[in-house]
Amino acid sequence: MGVKIFASAFGNGGVRRFLDLSRAPTAKEAAALAKRKDRLIDAGKSRSEAMNEMRRLADTGGLEEIRLRSEFIRLAVPPTRTDYSDRSVPPSEDRPPSTRLMSPNGIALKFLLIALFEAQSRTKPGQKPAGNSTPLIGRSTSDISWSRYIASGARPSGKGKHRMSPANKKLRTLRETIDRLEKEDLVDCPNRSAPKDKQEGFLLMREDAVPGRTGDLYKVPSEDDDYFTVPTHLFTNGWIYVLEDSELALLLIATRMRHKYGDTGHRITASTRLLNYGLSRDAFYAHQMLDNLKLLQVLPDEARWLDGTRVENYSARGAKPHSLRFLPEGLQKDGPTALLDEIEYQLGRI
Repeated sequence: MGVKIFASAFGNGGVRRFLDLSRAPTAKEAAALAKRKDRLIDAGKSRSEAMNEMRRLADTGGLEEIRLRSEFIRLAVPPTRTDYSDRSVPPSEDRPPSTRLMSPNGIALKFLLIALFEAQSRTKPGQKPAGNSTPLIGRSTSDISWSRYIASGARPSGKGKHRMSPANKKLRTLRETIDRLEKEDLVDCPNRSAPKDKQEGFLLMREDAVPGRTGDLYKVPSEDDDYFTVPTHLFTNGWIYVLEDSELALLLIATRMRHKYGDTGHRITASTRLLNYGLSRDAFYAHQMLDNLKLLQVLPDEARWLDGTRVENYSARGAKPHSLRFLPEGLQKDGPTALLDEIEYQLGRI
């Protein structure tokens, strides 16, 4: 059984070691990892093309990082109702956009981040993007289009007039995603009344918009805004395509903490995680994969015993949440390769 060793200085300067006992995957977890591996492989060609487009955008705009408003991931003022539990997270309207958009199958969170990345590749801080003339799908496979910015492992299905190509499936996914973002007041569709192609020319709204409130058209955050930065390697090295939504949301949380507090670990209390970030306990467990991928350094309570089952003096002090530290250098690796290696390692431990 593999173990991870954490060293913690305390007291009179002595160093005490604590272990995070890393177990092999259960049968259920192994099945989920196997399916994730299949999806990773199936989307390989499409993902490589999308990553090339991300690199083109970064090179065009000279981007090394993008700016995100803090309230995209963290509510400054938590909901007044607090009778939620980790098994009953606040409803959508009481969560920030990042966790409102989380879905096991959809791409709304990923696509919005890609759209913000695209906008910043051609827009200076404090300014609004100059419209959106990029079509959802091009007339030829070489045309620049939004469909080239997303990855899909979809295969042809159906026969005759009911046959759907991978390109048509991508287009359907894009339309459904933009519809979802419009309901969340995160995009506006000026062609909504058109007989067809209603989502063409969609416009970004502020990424920290709250549904039901009048939103503003998107401006790239300026120095006057409360924002944090995310390395463009998240996009150019393919991490945006291979991380699950819970992993992506938690990584953004850790990225903001590093921007705000410096290069050190930071703890999130259960109430803050739930009410400010809208993140359930189960979603928080995404830290395990992020730690394995060396995108986060996760440090447990320094009072936790070697076997992981007890916390020293628990009755008096309780247990502290894990400390999270974002490791930006981890994003410099090729995301798909790193994830595939990690999945194969975990499956090999069974």
